[in-house]
Amino acid sequence: MQLGLDFTLVEELVAGVDEVGRGPLCGPVVTAAVILDPLRPIQGLNDSKKLSEARREKLFDEIRDKALAWCIGRAEVEEIDRLNILQATFLAMQRAVEGLPIQPRLALIDGNRCPKLAVPSAPVIQGDAKVPAIAAASILAKVSRDREMAELELVYPGYGLAGHKGYPTPAHLEALRVLRPSLPQPSIEDWWTANFEPGIMEHLVRDLGMNEGELAREFEIWRSYTTSRSAPFFPGFRELLAAFRDRGGRVAVVSHSERENILRDYRQTGSPAFEPDMVFGWDHDPTRRKPDPWPVREALARLGVEPGEALVLDDLRPGVLMARAAGIAAVGAGWAHRVPRIRDWMRANCAAYFETIEEFGAYLLG
Repeated sequence: MQLGLDFTLVEELVAGVDEVGRGPLCGPVVTAAVILDPLRPIQGLNDSKKLSEARREKLFDEIRDKALAWCIGRAEVEEIDRLNILQATFLAMQRAVEGLPIQPRLALIDGNRCPKLAVPSAPVIQGDAKVPAIAAASILAKVSRDREMAELELVYPGYGLAGHKGYPTPAHLEALRVLRPSLPQPSIEDWWTANFEPGIMEHLVRDLGMNEGELAREFEIWRSYTTSRSAPFFPGFRELLAAFRDRGGRVAVVSHSERENILRDYRQTGSPAFEPDMVFGWDHDPTRRKPDPWPVREALARLGVEPGEALVLDDLRPGVLMARAAGIAAVGAGWAHRVPRIRDWMRANCAAYFETIEEFGAYLLG
């Protein structure tokens, strides 16, 4: 089945364009442009990341056989280093569109921005799950790049390139630590930014290209770390929550950590003792995790609190979106990090933004 794809967009001379390789630590960025033939439909097109490798390989040959036109473009590592990854991606997209043997009358680009092209173009957010031609382009680009990384594994054995394709999965980072310890790894600022936008799961799946097995391994590593380490609180934060409770306030925690770990952290030795009234953790229903508004709405209903009486405090975008969807105010916790992009967005989209816990305390307790 081809759920989510708009087949009215399979029109003559409309090219779909997509890329693979913006997230890896090595290898080129590869793009593809495809003009589908409305008279020769291809069954099973979808976002390449949602297809099995065997299915992608089969569709790869079918797309090249049935499409009116297709072309693979690329930008090399040297161009990525010189231009930056975004501009190198645009360059590779330009090469793919310009290399089509038939000039399209319109190019639909996966994402929210378009490269400069000689033909009209339009961005389509999550286009690889909506537009058949973009889905086809995503398949051609991914299979082409995956095959190239498998070939590089033969030239540079030991890095696991055929498995992780150069993306910074735990296996890849471990390989870099062992084989090339001098190479830089993603910074904590990079990690904060990925959690801010597009969000952790989107980052792992879309940006890093993790398959189900890799996601399971990522979860194992994360869970092993969080269950064996108790996170310290920022000084004064737990005391502030206790003071708020003493004044009749209620506290619900919505987090991407597991519920038992959250409760363990709140129960750690310290003064004063404090435990949230409710906790919604990562082990909850995946469809109801932050930024979905369900945890907030459920907390309001169980605690008997009206939306106008509630407040969400968060340090990242998903929490603000959750609050907005639930119809309640959100304020920003600026003491957790100092990433300019995140700070600016939070200032612009929150009712208030606090650099310190003391500032938030004055706001909360009046």
